[in-house]
Amino acid sequence: REAEGGAAGRSSCTEVLRVRHAGPGCCAIYLLGTPGAVGRAKILVPSLVRQQLDVITGQEATRLRVDALEARRRHVQGEPESEQKHVRTFRVESKKGLGRIIGKKGANIIGIKDKLEVQIQIKVGQEGEAAVVVISGDDEAKVEEALKQAEIVEVTVEIEAHMRDWACSSQYRNEFNKFHQALGLHNFYVDREAGKYCIVGTRQACVTAVEFCKTHLLYFEAFQELDEMAKTL
Repeated sequence: REAEGGAAGRSSCTEVLRVRHAGPGCCAIYLLGTPGAVGRAKILVPSLVRQQLDVITGQEATRLRVDALEARRRHVQGEPESEQKHVRTFRVESKKGLGRIIGKKGANIIGIKDKLEVQIQIKVGQEGEAAVVVISGDDEAKVEEALKQAEIVEVTVEIEAHMRDWACSSQYRNEFNKFHQALGLHNFYVDREAGKYCIVGTRQACVTAVEFCKTHLLYFEAFQELDEMAKTL
């Protein structure tokens, strides 16, 4: 503001000055003062504001370049792409197992990343060494869920000796195939000699599969009683 003599000095005016910039949008500056002061401000302020905006834009561009270089370094070294709070890792021993995790054309990994908003990186070791999968993110629950959906494990369910003939019977083959497909398991088969159900899939799918197998085995006594009753009829 500036005090000026006369009626013009005692009057005041308000104007909105919009300063456009190469960046997004523009800034609005409210000028309040005498007509003379506002007139001079309209000449001086735009250049000062543009200089400040240029400085801010330059700093932001520098920060983005530094972040990009850091992300590239982390990618080369197999580290998480950003300083996220929660990181989980697991090892994959075979190329076949790694292919299952990645999916066709990376579909499995991309789907998990997009759905759960996590970063997934695969560090492939030298010949004969296991690959390491690194999952990172800001949300611990999402990182844990991504681990369940990405990690491929193999589990077995023991079948007691006196149940094996019934549990391994081919009459359940169709039901097992449907179950296999419904859960998206990578493999599900019966090892008759060892007396086991063998399950290969994501950790999440395997947990459900194990419960299914245990529930199936609970029906053994009921079916055995039905068989005995049928013999007496």
